[in-house]
Amino acid sequence: MSGADQFDDALQALRDGERACGAQPEWAFEIARLEGETGDWASAAARLKALPDSDVSREVRGRLALRMGRADEAAALLDTLVTRNPASVAGWAYLSLAWRLTGDGRHDWLIGEPGFWGTIDLDLDAEQLDALATVLRRIHLTRAHPIGQSLRGGTQTRGRLFWRREPELAALATAIERAVDDFMARLPGEDAHHPLLRHARSALRLGGSWSVRLVDQGYHVSHIHPQGVLSSACYIVLPEAATPGMQEGWLEVGGAPAELQLGLDPLALIEPKPGRLALFPSYLFHGTRPFPHGERLTVAFDAVV
Repeated sequence: MSGADQFDDALQALRDGERACGAQPEWAFEIARLEGETGDWASAAARLKALPDSDVSREVRGRLALRMGRADEAAALLDTLVTRNPASVAGWAYLSLAWRLTGDGRHDWLIGEPGFWGTIDLDLDAEQLDALATVLRRIHLTRAHPIGQSLRGGTQTRGRLFWRREPELAALATAIERAVDDFMARLPGEDAHHPLLRHARSALRLGGSWSVRLVDQGYHVSHIHPQGVLSSACYIVLPEAATPGMQEGWLEVGGAPAELQLGLDPLALIEPKPGRLALFPSYLFHGTRPFPHGERLTVAFDAVV
């Protein structure tokens, strides 16, 4: 239920379990997290503060502090988290929001350098894109969006897409690998303390990979990719814009999740085009604007060390 964003039902189930079985230490963290998601912030904060300090608890405490309007508190919690665990993608993601809210100059160091996100138009002609679309449509077998994922109004393929043997997918993976290498080569110099630039001279490989098919009113909620270094969207099929100039279906990069109610607009909007690859740090919140009708077919992946 929690993975399906049914936070009230999940919290009620745990509370019913406590009444039946007594307090369970292993449930305490999840109850606190769910209280934070359902608006019982005071109880959530008290429960979390009483629990042993860990990377996960500090991440949730930082997110809760942001929701409560305590950006300075969130920054302190999350700064400690990323100092002791520089690989915490979620820690960096929430810290970027806290630094932006407090006007901390380190936000520019984290996100503001030129080239931290951008697009590369792959050398794919209309015939190649049509062939890819045919292959991908055959793989989209489910009828609803998967639980726990960011998409709404569509389907997502299962398993690692680039482990499949279709030659069209193999050719796409090769083109993407070249694009990722080019993107990384154009980054500023290596910085051992920076979550992206610490990998600036590393050879990245394609990790998880999948395809998303969105239809009428489909979109992605704002999210991050906790296992990646770079994340992506590669556009294969796009609907025609219903209202020119309205930026329907565009990718929003660097905004805050709506449920946090922080009032932070996206740092950038990326226009989708067939054959275009968008790349950005995995710790950067991103989502898409809905489009009124049609089909949006993409391939996505995380590049990892």
